[in-house]
Amino acid sequence: MNLMLLETETNTADLDAATFAADEYNKKFKRINIIFKTKIIGTKKFGGEIKDWLPFWGQFSKIDSDPNIDEADKFQYLIQATLPSTRARELVESFLPSKENYHKEVDSLKSRFGQDDLLVEFYVRELLKLTISMNSRNQKVKLPTLYDRIETQLRALESLGVTTEKYAAMLFPLVESCLSEEVLRAWQRNNSFNVKKRRIST
Repeated sequence: MNLMLLETETNTADLDAATFAADEYNKKFKRINIIFKTKIIGTKKFGGEIKDWLPFWGQFSKIDSDPNIDEADKFQYLIQATLPSTRARELVESFLPSKENYHKEVDSLKSRFGQDDLLVEFYVRELLKLTISMNSRNQKVKLPTLYDRIETQLRALESLGVTTEKYAAMLFPLVESCLSEEVLRAWQRNNSFNVKKRRIST
C-alpha cells in the first residue's frame, strides 16, 4: 500500500515537473516568435522629432499592448526602437533597464513627445505652411496632389481627436485664403471638401 502511494506521489511530481517544463517551453517559444515577428515587421525608429511620433507609436504600441511580452523585454525593444545619439534615446537610457521602469519610461516619452496639444499644434502649422508655401512660390500643383497632402495632415489631426467639426470653422477659411482663385474653385468643387463643409453647417 505504501509502495503504491509512493509511486503515485512520484508520478504526480513527475507530471507537475513535465507540465511546468512545457509551460516554460511555450513561454520561451512565444517570446522567440514575437522577437522574430518584430524583426520581420520592423519598427520605425524614433529620434525625438514631433512629426515622427504618430507613425512610431502606431507601430510600437503593438508591442506595448502585447501581454505575451515581458516588460523587461519591452524595455529592450524600446531602446532598439530609438535612434542612437538622439533626445529619445537619451531619455530612454536615463532609466535603469528593469521591468519596473518600463512604464515609467513610456510615460516620460509620451509626456515629452506625444502630448496631444503639441501634436495638434504641429500638424496645424504644417498644414498652413504647406498651403502658404505653394501660394507664395506660385507653384502649380495638381489638385489631387494638393488634396492628398492636405488630407495627410487632416488625418493626423483626426487621429488625435480633432474632428472636422472642431477644426473646419477655423482651418478651412485659413486654407482657402492661401490658395489661388483657380485652385480654390477646383478645391471647392471637390466632393470630399463639400461633404466636410456640410458637416459643420448641420
